Amino acid sequence: MKKVLLDAMIGITLLSKLTFTDNKRIGTLGHSYDGNTVLFLSVLDEWIYFSCASGSACTYKNRMLNDVGIELASVIPCFNKSYDIFDLVRCIAPRPLLIVSAMKTNTRGMQTLLLNKLVHHMQNMGLRINYVIRDIVVVMN
Repeated sequence: MKKVLLDAMIGITLLSKLTFTDNKRIGTLGHSYDGNTVLFLSVLDEWIYFSCASGSACTYKNRMLNDVGIELASVIPCFNKSYDIFDLVRCIAPRPLLIVSAMKTNTRGMQTLLLNKLVHHMQNMGLRINYVIRDIVVVMN
């Protein structure tokens, strides 16, 4: 994960130095593994103004309970013992965040995080939820 995040941060830094780049409008977008990367990257890189993570709103606890595990590239030693997706979302706020995730069981048989649970946790963190449409949550504080 460290290598992936460092490479992405270097890319964002280079992008921010281009004359035609509006540094206040740099965003990230990713699906599945890249959606997970977007969540971590958005926490660590303050150049990122908005983020969209698709297919990555499954808790680490759920992955481990259902024997799906965590991709080797996503492993951060002991992270899942103390933290989870809710903590990442809290760190990204108040920057805009769009999370898209299935409400049903995926093809591996792992139940993804239900969006109503995510919305509940986000509201408990004091985040304002702009709207929820089927399986999309938009947080724009």
